[in-house]
Amino acid sequence: MKKAAKVSVIVPVYKTQQYLRRCLDSIVGQTLRDIEIICVNDGSPDDSGRILEEYAARDKRIKILTQENQGLAAARNNGMKISAGEYVGFLDSDDMVSLDFYERLYNLAKKHDADISCGNVMIWKSDKNKRHGGWFITFNDVKAVRETSDERKEICFACACWNKIYRRDFIRKNGYVFPSGRLLEDFPFTFMTALSANKIAVDNGADYFYRQRPTSIMANIGAKGMIDKWENHKMMLRQIAEADWGKDKKAVALRIAEAFTLKDAFIHYANASEEEKNKIFLEYKKFVESTDWRGNEFLNDQMRRIVKAMPDFSNWREFAGIKIVRFFGIPLLTIKKYAGAKKISFLGIMIWQTRFKENKTIGRLFGFLPLWMRKDGRAHFCAEMPTLF
Repeated sequence: MKKAAKVSVIVPVYKTQQYLRRCLDSIVGQTLRDIEIICVNDGSPDDSGRILEEYAARDKRIKILTQENQGLAAARNNGMKISAGEYVGFLDSDDMVSLDFYERLYNLAKKHDADISCGNVMIWKSDKNKRHGGWFITFNDVKAVRETSDERKEICFACACWNKIYRRDFIRKNGYVFPSGRLLEDFPFTFMTALSANKIAVDNGADYFYRQRPTSIMANIGAKGMIDKWENHKMMLRQIAEADWGKDKKAVALRIAEAFTLKDAFIHYANASEEEKNKIFLEYKKFVESTDWRGNEFLNDQMRRIVKAMPDFSNWREFAGIKIVRFFGIPLLTIKKYAGAKKISFLGIMIWQTRFKENKTIGRLFGFLPLWMRKDGRAHFCAEMPTLF
């Protein structure tokens, strides 16, 4: 009986003939020779099919699965169904990997007995055909293994499936698949696998080259992408609620997911029509109003970043709880309410701030002088405060 490959690499292919050869060269040239290469031709109308046949004739490790156009999620799911490797990885057909990418990730996963092994992502500019010069995802610390949910939040927020390999038995045991028929299908899969894996091993020397191009899905998600993203968020939150995890792990996972959902309320917003903007705005507003902000450090951090970079849309200011009092068009008084905090500014100078921290609400004059605190249901003024901290 033939021994299963160490890694199955699944490559969905659709209208990428311009980049496909370079992608395939980076796979067939891997230093890890014991790999299975599954190319899913998703009904591509260009010359991609012929290129796949050409490479398959030269390398017997390449399998071609041809289907009618069903989208990226279905292509990945169908590739997983026929995969036989110990681990499974995903590579988009316009991207590339370093020649030792899969060997590094596989060896690291085996060393730590990890369900997931993860590498860096370098942005590759399509128009210049060279590195952008900056990292999209990178792991700069020396910690090789992420074991707690808190340690994995950076991996969850990045939400890319293709810079990783996954133990195939782990994927199948938990029934993880990509939601078909939706754009931005990565993150429910990536989020749930990252939170439920026994360990995630990371290698800052294994490089995935993510190509940015004007005709890609990410550059053209439009209104459908925004709506699909909200549906994916609801799916993710529901999966966490139903997961058979311990109480503490589920609580941390939910806080991370809530923060991620809030952050995405603002991403890609400008690409939607006014009607769809308003629809999505109302959906996210309901989510925010039903969410317990207090004590969620991930949510607080995301909200602070969002308010700092707030787009000039009146309904998003409403979303974030921002009110501006103007005199002849000049903003005199600005009141910001977000994530259990309130800031009042006069002519751009902060005059009052309240923040919730460690079961206390503290009021500070000019943002730094504590004058008032609410704790245990009682209000305390400055004379009492030193004994309460």
